[in-house]
Amino acid sequence: MRIKLGRFTVALLGMVGGAALATEPLVFNTEDYPPFNYERPSGRVSGISTEILREAAERAEVDATFRMQPWARSYAMAQRQAGHCVYSTSRTDEREDAFTWVGPLADNDWAVFARPDADIQINDLEDLHDYRVGGFRDDATTQYLESRGIDVATVSRDSVNARLLSVGRIDLWATGGRVAPWLAEREGAGEVEALHVFRQVDLYLACHPDTPAATLEALQEALDEMRADGAMQSIRDDYG
Repeated sequence: MRIKLGRFTVALLGMVGGAALATEPLVFNTEDYPPFNYERPSGRVSGISTEILREAAERAEVDATFRMQPWARSYAMAQRQAGHCVYSTSRTDEREDAFTWVGPLADNDWAVFARPDADIQINDLEDLHDYRVGGFRDDATTQYLESRGIDVATVSRDSVNARLLSVGRIDLWATGGRVAPWLAEREGAGEVEALHVFRQVDLYLACHPDTPAATLEALQEALDEMRADGAMQSIRDDYG
């Protein structure tokens, strides 16, 4: 039997001894954004948000596939197709009505970074107008700066900005506070220095609004349970 609840379709399947939720497998689309989500050399998608979601899906008995691809593609899939979600997604006012949200998974500072030898001082966002700022396409950090009149040179993957900064193609790199050091080290781009933190946001799983509501509610309940019993913090601690 299928029942319609607003924009959500819930599927119920009667079983002997009770009723259980019958759902289609979900697809959790993500990008290379360590330490929250990234791909290990083995090909396994990992990271703070990934491992939290993997355990939540197991607890909720939700079949989920994790898929790594460029951010713009992952984001577009969650916008266009029921059963598709994208993470780690900054929950902003501009995005609020576009998705059903599950989380939070983690928090994230938005900051601008420079090379340690750069003679640059940033006190507020207005100072960014004097420099070449790098970001990545369809990222909330980039969109936030652009909405405030700041020109941002965008690439498809944030890891490219680590290399652009190291060779002087950009002066500043706008990204997550924990992300830049990870990517710079991995890409062999040398050290980076945070000059100015300009916002803090929570990171979520963002799902197409027609994804079955009961499935997402089960995931949310599992996350709440993990937060209460310490499992979520334990995963975060594993990444320092």
